[in-house]
Amino acid sequence: VEVTVASKGFKGQPFQLRLQKSDEVIASKTITPTIANSTQTITFELPLEEEGLQQFKVVIPELSGEWTAKNNSQRFAVNVRDAKQQILSIAFEIHPDVGFIRSLLLSDRRIQLTSRTWLNGNQFIEGTLAFDPDTVDLAIIHGYPSSGLPADVQQAITDLAKNIPLIIAATPKFSPQNFEREIASLPVNASSLWQYSAVGLQPEADNHPVLELPPVNFDQAPRIFAPIQHLSLAPGAEALFSSVFQGQTTSKPVLAVQQIGNKRIAMFTGYGWFQFGQSPDQQTREFVNHLWLNVVNWAATDPDDQKLKIQPVQTSFSETEPVVINAYLENERGEVESQANINISVSSDSMDATFYSMENLGAGEYMLRLGTLPEGLYSFKAVAKKENSTLGTQIGEFAVAHSNAEFVITERNEPLLRQLAQRTGGSYLPFDSLSGFWKQLDEQGLLDQTKEIETTFWYPYQHLFWFILVVVLLSAEWIFRKYLALP
Repeated sequence: VEVTVASKGFKGQPFQLRLQKSDEVIASKTITPTIANSTQTITFELPLEEEGLQQFKVVIPELSGEWTAKNNSQRFAVNVRDAKQQILSIAFEIHPDVGFIRSLLLSDRRIQLTSRTWLNGNQFIEGTLAFDPDTVDLAIIHGYPSSGLPADVQQAITDLAKNIPLIIAATPKFSPQNFEREIASLPVNASSLWQYSAVGLQPEADNHPVLELPPVNFDQAPRIFAPIQHLSLAPGAEALFSSVFQGQTTSKPVLAVQQIGNKRIAMFTGYGWFQFGQSPDQQTREFVNHLWLNVVNWAATDPDDQKLKIQPVQTSFSETEPVVINAYLENERGEVESQANINISVSSDSMDATFYSMENLGAGEYMLRLGTLPEGLYSFKAVAKKENSTLGTQIGEFAVAHSNAEFVITERNEPLLRQLAQRTGGSYLPFDSLSGFWKQLDEQGLLDQTKEIETTFWYPYQHLFWFILVVVLLSAEWIFRKYLALP
């Protein structure tokens, strides 16, 4: 993160610039301005060790002689995502599909792939099958033998299947009955041994995130070998692709997905996907690459994870600060979503709800600039939608406090002052033109002295109080004279 610091009047005086998370100082650097009016750019490296939307702050402690410290800090937010998906690929049969899928996953920088290929007994080519489920985000199991698997290998596979998402990929010798008996249930039901036939593909679902795929001509695409008998969907599962045999739809799933609690399972009932990857048609190659990566990302994503993360750049704004709200959006595959619309309503006790559409900045980032708002406590509700699907909803609040612009902006705003003077019929004169102030007043005749004499007459008899007072005094004199027998 780059921080630009502007200082005035602190030439040669060193001071600290601190990077903080809450009240914890993460890093600090010392700045020494070489000139009175200095602008310097400082770079910090953020220690991003946790996922989620994180708030940071840069702060300069108050300096001696500083007029105000209210403009010595700035907040900002960063959305942190896990760098890698830890994927375990376990192959119980040597098949071109295994090599194709592993090669595809290795080409994705977001994926950390670990491979194990079974030989016999407890032996795997790349090492032992000892993994803590907490260290794996997804397991891809290619095939499963009908016999010959030791109990400890079965137990290791069972532990993984109970705790992490799975993708099961059929191979020519795959035994679905043995897998369900020894490991876990499947998204499909297999009533008998599978006989594989060359089939085409037909999409079955609408608006599923896995099916956001490039166009492809299925009639000219390679064939997949999948069962067309003794196969049906398990309760709660959904077919994304079904098979087409000799021009007729079989309604038998080729790709089925299922969500049990917070764990997702996907199953490819057919094999031969490597032929798509070897096709001379670029659209066909892009289709199969996107299909497998979409399934991997969808299965590895926690369905309970919040897809929409939205937060104001700070919890409190002043009346002169523009209110800015940032949002980050992911789809159900755990990828950044840049093709959605985020609508947000903002309201307060003194303001009815106002609706806005957030600006799409790309790479899953959205922003809403509300401008300045009156003082008060505001609440907002944001809804992210893509086509007919709702990807996420979130509510929050922020406060707008009384303006402290006079502390943040310490220079006079001459254009604003001129505009105020013009609109009110006044004049604008800077402080260093005080002589012009008196001259202008003199020219307008506002300093001329005028004298006015006003004469006012006041008659006591015209007022009841004085009349009563005179009557009382005269009466008192008459009584006194009579009492003393005076003439």
